[in-house]
Amino acid sequence: MPVVTLLGLYVPYLFGGSLVTEATFNYPGMGLLFWDAAQNRDYPILLGVVLVISVATVVGSLLADLAYAWLDPRVRFSSS
Repeated sequence: MPVVTLLGLYVPYLFGGSLVTEATFNYPGMGLLFWDAAQNRDYPILLGVVLVISVATVVGSLLADLAYAWLDPRVRFSSS
């Protein structure tokens, strides 16, 4: 079960790795967009990329929690 947690929370690290790879090899993508925006101090683009990464992190955590309930029937979600 800890593997599910690690997979769900690994999403931000994927974006961090893409930033290094895209900036190094000049591949177009979100990592290069973030790098160029940081160099040019383009704050709206920086905020947009951070928003996308944070939403992806929350969705990854949600999917990990739902996978727990699907994989282990002893886990139950309660309303309180």
